Amino acid sequence: MVRTKVALAGLTLFVASVGCGAPDIVTKQRDWSGYTGPGAAVLNQPEVPLPKVSWDPNEPLNRDLEAFNQDAVEYAVGPATYGWRSITPKDGRKRLDMAYTNLGFPRRAVNEMIQGEWDHAGTETVRFLVNTTVGLLGFFDPAESWGFKAPAAEDTGLTMEKAGWRESDYLFIPVLGPSTTRDLVGKIPDTLLDISFWIGGWVPVFLSFNQASDLVPTYESLVETQQDPYVLMRMVWSVLRDASVADFRYVVDDGVADQTLEAVFMVPSDPNFFRKSTGGKVAMPTTGKHLPYELWMQPEPAPMAYVIPGLGSHRLSSQPVTLAESLYNGGWSVAVISSAFNFDFIENGSSAPLIGYTPIDVDDIHTAFDLIDQHVVETYGESRITGRSLQGISMGSFHTAFLAGIQGMGVADHRVRFDQFASFALPVSLHHGLTVLDDYYRAPMQWPAGEREDRMVATVRKALQLGDGTFRPGTPLPFSDFEAEYLIGFAFRLTVMDLIWTTQRLDNRGVLLTELDPEYRSPAYWEILEYGWAEYFYAFVLPWLSEQGLAMTEEAAFAAADLHYVEAGLMGNDKLWVYGSENDFLRRPEDNAWLTGLLPPGHVTLSEKGGHLGNAWNPKLREDVLAQLKAQLEGTPVPVK
Repeated sequence: MVRTKVALAGLTLFVASVGCGAPDIVTKQRDWSGYTGPGAAVLNQPEVPLPKVSWDPNEPLNRDLEAFNQDAVEYAVGPATYGWRSITPKDGRKRLDMAYTNLGFPRRAVNEMIQGEWDHAGTETVRFLVNTTVGLLGFFDPAESWGFKAPAAEDTGLTMEKAGWRESDYLFIPVLGPSTTRDLVGKIPDTLLDISFWIGGWVPVFLSFNQASDLVPTYESLVETQQDPYVLMRMVWSVLRDASVADFRYVVDDGVADQTLEAVFMVPSDPNFFRKSTGGKVAMPTTGKHLPYELWMQPEPAPMAYVIPGLGSHRLSSQPVTLAESLYNGGWSVAVISSAFNFDFIENGSSAPLIGYTPIDVDDIHTAFDLIDQHVVETYGESRITGRSLQGISMGSFHTAFLAGIQGMGVADHRVRFDQFASFALPVSLHHGLTVLDDYYRAPMQWPAGEREDRMVATVRKALQLGDGTFRPGTPLPFSDFEAEYLIGFAFRLTVMDLIWTTQRLDNRGVLLTELDPEYRSPAYWEILEYGWAEYFYAFVLPWLSEQGLAMTEEAAFAAADLHYVEAGLMGNDKLWVYGSENDFLRRPEDNAWLTGLLPPGHVTLSEKGGHLGNAWNPKLREDVLAQLKAQLEGTPVPVK
């Protein structure tokens, strides 16, 4: 039995290592030093690199293996784990996982001793003895309450890294997930040092299956909502796996960026709510393709909310699904599309080769919802819709307000008209807001150069703990202002990378010099990552706008990406409602007063704190706001809270 498992591990290592070399593609960088046109200073400014990731010379092979893994999860593992979660209480799954972790004591303790971490090895030993006896074979963890907190888990791969084997080729192993050549070698002794292996039979398989069952929904969501889940998994895994980076101390500043990070806690109360969607696809006349949408329809006549997600968000991302759940539970029917900056919309719904010119983006969004509305009416009947509300989150709220201004100007249009508009965390100037996010990505420039990269990795590590239950909404988060800004900017830079990759794969404008090979993307990604929003605007968008005669200058382009562009239709507009925070960094200092003076009294509600969307995690707040909107739409008295 032992020889068979060791042989299989060795065979897997051999196949992965000699699979296929990387294609002959190298990263090229355009030299902007001689450019003197619009945005020259922006295109020549230094950039902060992303945290280093594991070297991936076998990327084409790894992508094939990851694609196989997606199929395995979709058709076999996913349904099996869904069935297991449906019949096994969450606490029961947690207890089994704790017992499985307890059985891995020898692996952790031996590696801690090899690394000279004798205190940690001692703690592991005490924990194993206490939890195996008093904790009933590890199903409970009394050692934690007795002061013996589990140290960071060690394994043979980390031991070999600390011993000097630092550079190792990235591997994706189906079912097991991300790894490296070094870590795959380390799995052989790790397997032999796990008590469950010696128990044998189906015990280790069953315990591994139970452990994976709660990870599958996250993986499925990643695959569905990301343009390239492979590269995101590789990046996150590399950051978490880098044993050479020390954790920096936790700092709590409670600044505007730190408050904004609480938006990560905006998650559905029912993790399976997205499965209840009965959405479909509509044929977009501008692209000849079918744009997907999600639909949750009330069984009885109800107001319909059409939702536009935030910057780059997919229709099944956490924030739009959470809003959809709150709306549906509050008696609304709901339809959701992806953000105009998301690959899903770019590929299927955008009539322009480049995203970022607001009049065109909003027009495409309007067309999409018009077709969805027609489909809903044809399927369910006009009587099932008692009112139509367009609601947007973050950048989606900007598009919502922009369309409210167009409709408010009385522009003749045969497409669906909305009875109400609701903007949550509304930017007033798209260019200003996105430029701020660019600046946030460069926050690490404030750190000493010698420790900059390590601090970037440590910051991302802390951020990944936000979703593991370590931190709770409503409590201070462990980030300095610079760290919080960097995390926000980091996420934004990945959105811009996806945006550029998707648009240039569809219609290459010749700005990028590296080959865009979908099987070996890393070289192109490294070139693309030199472009933030401002660089994308000046290098890609502005030349195209000039070619089309849409905006001959940067000032004209900026003006068309500002709500002042439709001010005439927003002035006194009693159909638009705005909710957010006074300290939202995506708005300019004068924007709050402009919005308050522009709209009727009571139509702008701004809390004192929260940053950008930082209060949205609060279910009670969402419930109150949506109840007010529903009452206003139905012409009934607005409830006082």
